[in-house]
Amino acid sequence: ILTVGKHIKQYGDRSKNTQGMCTTLVALRIKPNGVVNLRWVGDSSAFVCSKGRLTKLTFDNNSFLGHNNKVELYDGKATKHDIYLLCTDGLTNNVGERRINQILAEPRTITTKANMLVAEALHSGGDDNITVALVGVR
Repeated sequence: ILTVGKHIKQYGDRSKNTQGMCTTLVALRIKPNGVVNLRWVGDSSAFVCSKGRLTKLTFDNNSFLGHNNKVELYDGKATKHDIYLLCTDGLTNNVGERRINQILAEPRTITTKANMLVAEALHSGGDDNITVALVGVR
């Protein structure tokens, strides 16, 4: 993650059009033994919906990849049927956690749930980028 931040800064410093360029990031790894490693920079978010209950795993650390690169860490354990949501604030600024939980708890495919979340954000006036990634644990 820090290497990516270094490359973003170097690219941004090449021209006035890209000067100060930066981004946020959230990354998830689930090992075969169920160990969860979550890393993030900035205001992108991660949640887990476990047994019908949504829990936010991240917080906004007021950092940007390519700027100060402050990486936050969360380590935990996945359980069968958990759904992990990685998203930008384009989703969370437009769809409340209660509604996100309702959608994730519905008996639908992961793809349908992701599409429903994006549609809900767009319908609620989403004017920022809306990125949603769902990971289901089997």
